[in-house]
Amino acid sequence: MILHGLSDILDYAADAILVRDMDHHILYWNRAATERYGWSAPQVLGQSVLDHIYMGTSEHEFATAMRTLMRLGDFSGRMTHRRRDGGTVTVHSHWILVRDAGGLPRFILSISTDLRERVDFEERLVQAQKLESLGGLAGGIAHDFNNLLTVIIGNADELTEELRGREDLTELAVMIRSAGRRGAQLTQRLLSFARNEALQPEVLEVGVVLAAIEPLLRRSLPENIALAIQCRQVDGCVFVDRAQFETALLNLCINARDAMSRGGKLTICASMSRLSDARARRIALDSGEYLVLTVSDDGSGIAAEVLPQVFDPFFTTKARGSGLGLSMVDGFVRQSGGHVTIESQPGSGTVVALYLPRARGTPLFPGLPLPDPSPVAHTVLLVEDDPALRHHVRKQLEALGNAVVTAASGEEALVLLQGELDCDVLLSDIVMSGMSGTELVREARRRRPGLHVLLSSGYSLDNLEGVAPPADIVVLHKPYGKLELRNALEQVAFSRHA
Repeated sequence: MILHGLSDILDYAADAILVRDMDHHILYWNRAATERYGWSAPQVLGQSVLDHIYMGTSEHEFATAMRTLMRLGDFSGRMTHRRRDGGTVTVHSHWILVRDAGGLPRFILSISTDLRERVDFEERLVQAQKLESLGGLAGGIAHDFNNLLTVIIGNADELTEELRGREDLTELAVMIRSAGRRGAQLTQRLLSFARNEALQPEVLEVGVVLAAIEPLLRRSLPENIALAIQCRQVDGCVFVDRAQFETALLNLCINARDAMSRGGKLTICASMSRLSDARARRIALDSGEYLVLTVSDDGSGIAAEVLPQVFDPFFTTKARGSGLGLSMVDGFVRQSGGHVTIESQPGSGTVVALYLPRARGTPLFPGLPLPDPSPVAHTVLLVEDDPALRHHVRKQLEALGNAVVTAASGEEALVLLQGELDCDVLLSDIVMSGMSGTELVREARRRRPGLHVLLSSGYSLDNLEGVAPPADIVVLHKPYGKLELRNALEQVAFSRHA
């Protein structure tokens, strides 16, 4: 009898252990094989293994494995086995050829280890590598894009000031400035997602946020889609990053819009709900009070086989989609201590629910607008390798009452500092071709110990590997306007560096 006396012991093994004869009829099948594949031993003994776990394996793959086994006496490799329910499982399978006393092949022992956890890990690793690549790409794009946005926002500020009294034209300038700042927010959110940066949460009253973003949501929808926003018993706050919250909501609305090509109704509903222990466990949360924000549409819906993948980065059902929208929503909600669920059926629409923990505290409301920038007088050495941005920032500095000398590189700036240039503030971009702004500061401080320093960058600080500035240096993040520039100059001019 095959494995006589060992069968009870092998039933304790975690690996699926099979024995088959040279015609591939199953002679032994342990308990782990039953649990993994769904067939009991009486159902498979004496039957061909090719009609069961190798039912979906190609003849070429199986024949190649057999040739290796017969030549070397064993075979090891990753294989996909079929289960009784039609599903598949990835295993590492080790076949051993057992011979009789005369050296003739008698039967084949196979030991198969479940690789689902390893496969899941490998898939997560691939996704992480994709996100790492995205982070590097996004950082470079953000730098150049933020340079452009600094010029756009700065000139829009100038137009707004010059066009006072011309309401029709002032409105256009304000729209340009608003669009530029929103572009800056989108760039920052992409970097936050790609680099998994920490959020900047605050206590928010959801009803107020929904009212503020409603005009943007309506502008994002075509006329054949009706938008309804309902706030039911929302008498509490949440502690979340406002920009990420708004972006998540916008992403969900855009997805709903794309699913309703022929029009329909989009409903956003916010309410506070107390989750019981049982209900909270079902969605992997602790019991307690949560804001439940649902975004519902009556669009085309999502197929059942696709639904489990919709939150995976880079997975999309759209012809031109990036596959980042829902994964950004999921990442934001999880970082905020919440959970996302999605329910959908083809032809019956989709409901996405965001569960965010209720926060204790009072929301912070924006302060009153600051007064117009007042002139400040410094002599500034401006170092910027982007000609358009260099010209624009020079004009801003001069409008603030500063004398300005410009340099297109760190090397050129050092030449000026070695001469008789009389300046009290160095304003430099961090990432430049050749010498970086951080290296320039180090050399400039050695030559001019009393020089005040202000650096600027279109990169997130987390992206500045190797050129990150010391902690005592003020960094002005692009894009910025005249007011931010003035405030940063005052901050460095009236402070002492180490």
